[in-house]
Amino acid sequence: MRLAGTTFAWRLAGYYAALFMALGVQVPFLPVWLAAKGLDAAPVGVVLAIPMVVRLFAIPLITRVADRHDALRAVIVGASAASIFSYGALGFASSLLAIALIFAVASSFYTPLMPLADAYALRGLRAHARSYGPVRLWGSVAFIAGSLAAGLLLDVIPPRHLIWIMVAALLITAAAACALAPLAGGRMAAPAGLARAHGFLRDSRFVAVTVGAGLIQASHAVLYGFVTLQ
Repeated sequence: MRLAGTTFAWRLAGYYAALFMALGVQVPFLPVWLAAKGLDAAPVGVVLAIPMVVRLFAIPLITRVADRHDALRAVIVGASAASIFSYGALGFASSLLAIALIFAVASSFYTPLMPLADAYALRGLRAHARSYGPVRLWGSVAFIAGSLAAGLLLDVIPPRHLIWIMVAALLITAAAACALAPLAGGRMAAPAGLARAHGFLRDSRFVAVTVGAGLIQASHAVLYGFVTLQ
């Protein structure tokens, strides 16, 4: 059991590392690629806002499919693979409309990966009596490594080729997804008191913290979108 838990944790750590490495390339350098495709600041902002809109619909839909069919790992593998092809198609887009449409499709597969990974992690790690933090840590390390590696490569490749670094990172992510260990059958029980969660919306302190977090995220969006270009 201990050996199985160790294997599960390391495979999951590998997936987090690959997923965050791809994110570490995309967050700072997708705007650079968009600028290399001839987009000005306003269109860049529009394109970067697309995942935020798409995730409102894609995440509930895809996570519901994974939950209803008790197929977290299968959906993670499928969405990871679909991300490769959709980002690959994005690399051949040239007009703003084509980029926006293909990026919307790509985001519908890519944005659910994080909540799916967390759901898989919490369920599997709990079954193996393992902690989340030491596993998730490798994602943060890989984000830094991915950003640094892409920045170094930008010194030797044209900015318009940055998209292929993202595709390569997603290929590694899909391979790591295939290596994830299957979960034991059966869904996790819903936490006690979940039906009363809507009561938080009437708590002024909760609402204040939520609004503050939203403002922080908005400021980060500006930073992530334009700091590399600046």
